[in-house]
Amino acid sequence: MPANTAKSVVFNTSTEFIYGTACHEAGHAVAMFVAAIEFGLDVSNVVKGIRVDITGAGYLTDFNGVRQDNCRGLVTCNDTWFDLIKRKDIVTIGEKQNHAHMLEMHTIAILAGPFAEAISQGREEPLKTENPSDFLEVEKISKRISSLNLPYSAFFRRNWTDLLRDARALVTGYWPAIEAMAPRLVAEGELSGKDALEILSAIQVKLAA
Repeated sequence: MPANTAKSVVFNTSTEFIYGTACHEAGHAVAMFVAAIEFGLDVSNVVKGIRVDITGAGYLTDFNGVRQDNCRGLVTCNDTWFDLIKRKDIVTIGEKQNHAHMLEMHTIAILAGPFAEAISQGREEPLKTENPSDFLEVEKISKRISSLNLPYSAFFRRNWTDLLRDARALVTGYWPAIEAMAPRLVAEGELSGKDALEILSAIQVKLAA
């Protein structure tokens, strides 16, 4: 899979340890699968692939469509997800509520990467200084949610503390899957979305047993 892939979600890391980077990207991918399940999307198609390149050869196209270079890891997603989170033709309160919730889930998916990286390094919380592009992306999404102008009666957006809590809970809950993906990423440099989903599915079966 080429590093410079159109419409890729790429999440920067500044860690010097490739294992931390691999956990970071695996955290994003697992969270995207969870989001797809919640919104009834084709979970087998939402993540195209995951790549770790410690040389920083990749690039991202952020929420506002701006390209940023020198990325060490990327999760490539299906265009359908981008089309949904960037919708502009939202009119009714119900549509706005659903869209806000989807943006919240996307925010949790972004935060899952820094949390997974932190946990892999024995820390409880991520550092904004290590993951500036992730937290900048979250700020952009927060502004988008605010721009929906939901009336107070329909405004159910979770606050920052809630989103951090939910991201951490997702990472710790699915840690066996993240921990299983990371060594493969370190050894092979990339995983297809199919391979990542197979790892997640196998772990879920073990957890349910």
